[in-house]
Amino acid sequence: MNLKEMKAKYNSLIDLAKKKGEEFKASADAALNVEINDLLNEADALNVEIDGEEKRLEEEAASSKATLDRLNGLSVPAPSRTQEAASLASVEVTPVIENDAKAGFADIGEFAMATYAANHPNIVTPADSRLLHIAEKAAATGLNAGTPHEGGYTVPSAFSDSIMGTMLDSPDSLLGRANTFTVEGESLTIPGVDESSRATGSRYGGTRGYWLSEADQITSSKPKFRQIKLEPQELAVLTYVTDKLLKTSGIALNQLITRAAVDEINWLTGNAIINGTGAGQPLGIITGTGKVSQAKVSGQAATTIVARNIDDMVSRFPARQLANAVWFVNQDIIPSLESLETSNGQPLFRGPQGLASGQIGTLKGLPIVPLEYCATLGTEGDIILADMSSYVAGVRGGVESAMSMHLRFDYLETAFRWTFAVDGQSSISAPLTPANGSNTLAPFVSLAVRA
Repeated sequence: MNLKEMKAKYNSLIDLAKKKGEEFKASADAALNVEINDLLNEADALNVEIDGEEKRLEEEAASSKATLDRLNGLSVPAPSRTQEAASLASVEVTPVIENDAKAGFADIGEFAMATYAANHPNIVTPADSRLLHIAEKAAATGLNAGTPHEGGYTVPSAFSDSIMGTMLDSPDSLLGRANTFTVEGESLTIPGVDESSRATGSRYGGTRGYWLSEADQITSSKPKFRQIKLEPQELAVLTYVTDKLLKTSGIALNQLITRAAVDEINWLTGNAIINGTGAGQPLGIITGTGKVSQAKVSGQAATTIVARNIDDMVSRFPARQLANAVWFVNQDIIPSLESLETSNGQPLFRGPQGLASGQIGTLKGLPIVPLEYCATLGTEGDIILADMSSYVAGVRGGVESAMSMHLRFDYLETAFRWTFAVDGQSSISAPLTPANGSNTLAPFVSLAVRA
């Protein structure tokens, strides 16, 4: 396969894995888990081949450029009086890194080491031409993206994109589970159904159907919508790396920076989706108005979870959305869940289907997902029944990053800065009153405090 075919196959493997991942969220089927991992393993192996092929093509192009540079440098002898002047046309060559999202660098570690060498006072070698190209390209587009003499360079986009992709693929990524939109400008307004009741005449805010007799006129109706405004709020991560690490290990640096940035951005985003105040950050599931808070059982002891709590929570969740439902829990409560039983002694908790399944287990047949963002045992938010397709998020661009060695120059450290803009909220503004029944329903159900 050529490079284009390899990338196309890689994309198809990832798309298929994500599609089966949605099925896996609903079923927690062990065989499906193995199939997904096989697809991801094949994609990883193919990605290594793609990197190798890109490097080979870059080396070939660099060799061709060197040859053309030599050719362009030749001088033409002055013609004799009896000889026509020879013509040696100059050949313009587009730099190989012009359209390379990695700017010619193999990984972020190599980029960081080149930046360190270009700006350290004890290193007198010329600056890496790839860094100069980054600065020239930024200046050509009018961007204040890098100031080489001040030790700052914009990190190539491919490395920032890898941060975004890794973050969404993280097991505890809530942004990857949400209904996410791309925001091009300052904000994005999307229509949401203004529905507060499932009673006849109120579904979808006013849509109504009728049984007709012969020749009856159809009575008109229409849904009612509200506006959901997403205004991505910016978060930032600043990571320091010692000059010693920069000089000695580009591979370790790549792993360290990537892991640190992914973990912190993912944690801040996930915590905001659960607990965010909505002021300068997303509005969380627990703090928003689109949830149901299920009361504890009368006489229930503090810091406990009983089987009736679980049954009551499921009864407050829309039945038609159960296929997408998962339990978000704090790890503190897992021992309490394992002991829950129905009135006839049947366990509510089921363990994982084999050690390789990657699942904690299920509760009333729905997958359990431990989250660090959930509250501790006895506090509202320690267990949440959620359908994340009912949480809308807006992301502006991807992760933007830059580095500078001068910020912490006197500490012998280089600074990497990562910024990310995101907003989010529940797609419903209030719990729904069912067509039959008095207890309200919502796609997010939490268990009230048991103090």
